[in-house]
Amino acid sequence: MSKKGSYIGGHTLVYTKVPTKISVKKNKKKSLFGYKELVKQDDDKIIKHFKEVIERNNRRIKKHLKANKNQKERVGEKLGRLISGSIRGKKIAILGLAFKANTDDVRESSSIDLIKFILNEGGFVNAYDPIANESMEKIFNDIHYSDNVYDAIDGVDALVIMTEWNEFRALDLNRIKKSMRNNYVLDTRNVMNMKDLSDLGFVYDNIGRIKI
Repeated sequence: MSKKGSYIGGHTLVYTKVPTKISVKKNKKKSLFGYKELVKQDDDKIIKHFKEVIERNNRRIKKHLKANKNQKERVGEKLGRLISGSIRGKKIAILGLAFKANTDDVRESSSIDLIKFILNEGGFVNAYDPIANESMEKIFNDIHYSDNVYDAIDGVDALVIMTEWNEFRALDLNRIKKSMRNNYVLDTRNVMNMKDLSDLGFVYDNIGRIKI
């Protein structure tokens, strides 16, 4: 809307009325409510998704922990069956104390469970690890530790390889056979040659491989 104003210099000034309020037909309240509902639905979907992911991961972790526990228990059971009798009074050499090669970390090491098993069964332990003896001694100070692999094996009834150190891949089996009191070998890391063990008359077992 406009109206004529004053006449100045041959021109007529025209005044235009500027609207002071803009009418919006859209229902802001309704629109905002719908937006919030949409956001809430998206949030619910995201939360549900993350809950499902967490639950799946928890199931996997529990399954892994159970399998790991069963594996640790299985080593003791295998040793008992291998010796075919009571472990009481038997001397067992445990080669490898760290939870993996090239570290002195013994946390979560399967050797801990095996040492407990042997001691609970009335056996004796000779332990050797290239670098983890001191770490394990903080947990077990009542077993024998050797600074040399052949010293650990001398006079034992059985030896168990628990860590895949390269040193254990090159053991002199003839020397071992002569120094052991009995000839039981449990190789849980599959680092020894089964044919060589068989040819030399060792009574042996392993994890996951078919014996020759």
